Amino acid sequence: MTKVKLVDATVQVEANKNPLFPASLFETSYSCEKVKAPQYITVNVRWRDGYLEVFECSQVRQGADILWMRLSDNQNRTIPLQHVRWFSTDPESHASSVKM
Repeated sequence: MTKVKLVDATVQVEANKNPLFPASLFETSYSCEKVKAPQYITVNVRWRDGYLEVFECSQVRQGADILWMRLSDNQNRTIPLQHVRWFSTDPESHASSVKM
């Protein structure tokens, strides 16, 4: 039988005294690393009336008539392109440095 103990963020396993599986194989240390903030895509939308709206998005999809965005607060936003003069994304969709 194998016993598991959690001591100071280190898992130590006391294995049976089996020469094929020494206890050192079961010792694993875990460290807490800082979680990186997600990188968002900035979408600028210039409406037909001249109003500029800026969105922070995790996903952007463009169809023939619709611009769909998943916003940073996990809400969906759909914009009909017939009401938009132009829109742009930063980083550019074809840029090789885009990391998601």
